[in-house]
Amino acid sequence: MEILSHDQAHAALFRAVLRSEAIGSLSMDFSGIDFSNRASVLNAARDIKDLMVSAYNGLGVYCSDSIHLGFIGKIASVEARHASVIREMLLPNSFADVSIINPVSGVDIARSPTDALMLIHPYIHQKLNTDKLQLA
Repeated sequence: MEILSHDQAHAALFRAVLRSEAIGSLSMDFSGIDFSNRASVLNAARDIKDLMVSAYNGLGVYCSDSIHLGFIGKIASVEARHASVIREMLLPNSFADVSIINPVSGVDIARSPTDALMLIHPYIHQKLNTDKLQLA
């Protein structure tokens, strides 16, 4: 429940910061997840959390000031902790395995908003785009 509470707080914070530019509520599609199977649920949760971390990591270039960069960094950190807890529930001592590390830089993967939306698309009914994003 703590992960849910954090995610709800993040959504509320984004709505407050973005105001009229915030997207509305999303209609989610979790039909590909077998909710009677613990591993299916945890694998999907891990994949979504890992994707969110990489998406937040990729947003840094769009931040024109340190306040927004700090805001994104803090949320990425919380999401990474969520992902590591879920990863540990699946396989002990796997909290930061190589699947989430850029093999060239040795740090967490960063995805562009366009790439992140393409990967999250199977879980969201609405079509989202990154047209309004501009580099800082």
